[in-house]
Amino acid sequence: MRGKREQRENETDDDLSGRVSKSQQTSIERSRRNVRKRVKAIMADRMLTLSMRDSEVSIELWARAWDGFRRRLNRLHNFHYVAVLEPNQRGGWHMHVAVSGRQNWNLLRSIWLSVISKLGTDGAVNDSSGDRKFQALAKKMGGKGRAMRHMIAGYISKYIGKDVDETSFNKKRYWTSKGIPVPEVEPYAHLGRECDAVDAIKSAYDCVLGSGADTSTARFFWNDAIGVFWMATGNTA
Repeated sequence: MRGKREQRENETDDDLSGRVSKSQQTSIERSRRNVRKRVKAIMADRMLTLSMRDSEVSIELWARAWDGFRRRLNRLHNFHYVAVLEPNQRGGWHMHVAVSGRQNWNLLRSIWLSVISKLGTDGAVNDSSGDRKFQALAKKMGGKGRAMRHMIAGYISKYIGKDVDETSFNKKRYWTSKGIPVPEVEPYAHLGRECDAVDAIKSAYDCVLGSGADTSTARFFWNDAIGVFWMATGNTA
């Protein structure tokens, strides 16, 4: 069931709340994986940030603005992207977009301003690589090639599910271009019910090190509620 969850027969309020929370977390983690995989698949090495003036702009209006923007760009060239909405402190939104290669910033700004002016507002397009926080992360992780893709993937995927509540849970918060080749999942190990978290983490490390990668810049995630340990090394093809 999508949208607002209805209470089942003999289900307590706490049971309902727990079921809703688990469903949300599962959906959020699935979306984050999709974002990370696609950022790496397009070999993203740059990130732009789109903004609008009105701090109360709705997700629906952002979806319309983004659709107009990417359609205009696709007329000029095959535009590959992964775009994620981030809530800001004023109660509105801005958008981070992972892209690959050099960008014509004047063209991007011209198209974005043209699109949102028709929606009754104005805004800006900024090169996120100029942000101090972004530069610090890039310097820490090497800032080039696979390390950069790894960093951008983690940077924008963390905003999936940020400040989400049940009223906005099913509203689309990220967009990716069509035709992005995503690698198939390849299982390396199967763990039984007798295994615990330590076994899962050890198995993950064995798989990573056995493939020739290293963990010096790896990112980790553990969620006990859904029983998931996730690790991304950023240095494998």
